[in-house]
Amino acid sequence: MFEFRLSRCAAALAVCAGIAAAPAQGASLPNLIPVSPDQQVALGVRLSPVQAAARAQVSLPARVVVPPSRQALVSAPVAGVITHLLVNVGDVVKTGQPLVELRSAALAQLQRECADAGTQRDLTKRQLARDTALEKEGIIPTARLQLTQARARDARALLAERTLAVRLAGAGGGVDGVARILAPRDGIVSDLQVLPAQRVDQAAPLLRITAPGELWLELDANVQQAAALPTGAAVTVDDGHATGVLEARAPALGAGQTVALRARLTQPGSLVAGILVKARVAMPVPAGSWRLPSTAMTQLDGHDVALVAVPGGFRPIAVRQIARLDDAVLVTGALRPVDRVVSSGIVAIKAAAGGAQ
Repeated sequence: MFEFRLSRCAAALAVCAGIAAAPAQGASLPNLIPVSPDQQVALGVRLSPVQAAARAQVSLPARVVVPPSRQALVSAPVAGVITHLLVNVGDVVKTGQPLVELRSAALAQLQRECADAGTQRDLTKRQLARDTALEKEGIIPTARLQLTQARARDARALLAERTLAVRLAGAGGGVDGVARILAPRDGIVSDLQVLPAQRVDQAAPLLRITAPGELWLELDANVQQAAALPTGAAVTVDDGHATGVLEARAPALGAGQTVALRARLTQPGSLVAGILVKARVAMPVPAGSWRLPSTAMTQLDGHDVALVAVPGGFRPIAVRQIARLDDAVLVTGALRPVDRVVSSGIVAIKAAAGGAQ
């Protein structure tokens, strides 16, 4: 075994010596990196065919979501204690249907203030009637009547304000401190976040209502992928037999240093909200584009190149990367359909040629 390893090392050194004997190159790309067939075998070089790229797709992680316009988050109008849950997850609800009941001391105070405002309104109304009659008889001055009128207007406005506050809190008449929270829209209860006897703060989320219908995909792409994918691109999800259209791109990077993309599903298939999927997005391909293995690109003398097999070795061909796909890279350059490029052993070739970057 030791002798075999020594022989392998000797062969590799011989290969390096053979390639390093090639003339030194300037700043421009060399026309040829001489590597004999035996040296290629010793260096573990593998070749892959060049493929003309007529179309390309990028696979991106995605999550199926319901558009915000088709959701409603029901929250607590006041702080209190949940007394009754009148619906469960999956229930179909109609606009105005009671969903939750809660009892609240703060609501009881609102109701009492509303009742006080009603009493004040009645008092100012009667006072206004008396002062109007007295002013007509000349017993009181007009200024006093105007002051009474202003007080009456204030009392009516205060009552309207207190009545609206009580109504928005879901309470009825009287002072019972009970709020009945109603459904703001038709839909299905998709999430329930409270239990009976649970204390909640004002504006605490209670449940979510989702209207069936349109679904979106939220996709995560890196900066380069996001730049290469135009709005209107076709989106496919094979797992759910779904298709859609790319509609929007976030203007800034997210927390994971990715760009959020949004697609509208025109055919949702079997997809449901919340599921994680792999989506394929069609990418426009410029004329003269080529598909190479992802390992076929390298740097040589400051250029992005692919090493094309030619008699006597390899010729570096300058290429420009358009996009990086799942298992390939999309490039433009002076390649031909009959070309074969190095997809394995590039580092060994560059190291042996003294061109390691």
